[in-house]
Amino acid sequence: MHANIEYRLSSLHLHRLKSKRWREKSTHFKCWKLFNYLGISDSRISAAKYNQYKLKFFKPIRLCTLFSSQKISIHHLLPIFAMGGYRPPFADCVEVPPLIARTVVLVGKMGNGKSATANRLIGRQVFESMPSLGAVTSSCKLETTDLGEGRILNVVDTPGLFDSSVEPKVMANEIAQCINLAKDGIHAVLLVLSLRNRFSEEEALAFDSICKIFGGKIQDYMIIVFTNGDILRSKNLTLDAFLACNCPEQLKNTIAICGNRVALFDNVSGDEGKIFAQREELLSLVEDVVEENGGKPYTNELFDELTKGGMDTTEQAMEFGFASKSVSLYEAKFERLIQMVEMRLRECILRLEKQLAEERALRAEAEEKALAAQIRARDEMFELRERLGRAEAFGGELQHKINSKQGGFCAVM
Repeated sequence: MHANIEYRLSSLHLHRLKSKRWREKSTHFKCWKLFNYLGISDSRISAAKYNQYKLKFFKPIRLCTLFSSQKISIHHLLPIFAMGGYRPPFADCVEVPPLIARTVVLVGKMGNGKSATANRLIGRQVFESMPSLGAVTSSCKLETTDLGEGRILNVVDTPGLFDSSVEPKVMANEIAQCINLAKDGIHAVLLVLSLRNRFSEEEALAFDSICKIFGGKIQDYMIIVFTNGDILRSKNLTLDAFLACNCPEQLKNTIAICGNRVALFDNVSGDEGKIFAQREELLSLVEDVVEENGGKPYTNELFDELTKGGMDTTEQAMEFGFASKSVSLYEAKFERLIQMVEMRLRECILRLEKQLAEERALRAEAEEKALAAQIRARDEMFELRERLGRAEAFGGELQHKINSKQGGFCAVM
């Protein structure tokens, strides 16, 4: 009934939207927050013939200038109006389907292609991705995309969270930031591995660390995504066939723990059909995970730390006008979360160090036993050779005596 029209925010009001002080004081802070949640980080929004309605809710933003790019449908904007306390005159004419939002978090070793995979999921280049000897992603980042048909996908890209070279405090801060970005819960954790690299001890320990920090239940939400699918395409191999021949025992165990949920991604191909198909296949796995977990996203006490108290801190700023107090409360919660994560992380590191020390001790003991066995075998071999030498000498001497006696007997005859 209403055609979609897209608008652009004026540069002045866009600057105000991005200004922290203006956001905290503005009565339209919820509007900015929801734009940010929908992934509208630039000036693009859309609606249905907004020029026909003087929408008081958006008055400080002052919509202007026709813009033809990213579309946010009227069905998605109506809930924004409702949360802002405004009901547009055309709301009764539009049937609003329920929005289905999914949040996925990508984890894995640097260089495995997390950011490239995240870009393929979002459908545009929003995460920094390039060949590099070091980590390209330096901090956690959330991007959102509209998949159509009422489906919203939130993608959280992470740096190498469990890189052994990163200090526990820094690592804890990034994990806390990841939890903050996905504080409503995680529908799937994508463990990104590369077919170009062997499954390393570091990756096995990272997987164990994730399970220790977030709890064993997180395994029910994990999907293993193998990147560099172009390798298999060039060899005309399927992922199952490749894993049947090239899967170390540790990786087999990890796949089994994750419920054998695996997906293959080719981040090189420019074939739009293939890009769409592999994304839908992975999203289908995400839906399987959601269904298997009763439709509930993963949360635990770490997530509860940010949301406990019954109201989000930004909502407190709106309702009571105590912006600075709310920010201080949020910072206190976030610092508490960092401390909780760091404590778990240090416990995990100590546990792993103890495990490695025990393994080293067992290895040293085994090597010592092997060396002792080798020395014993060498000594026994040396003793056997000596005995054999003595036996040969005795046999030779005995034969000589026999020959001598036989010679004397012949002479008498």
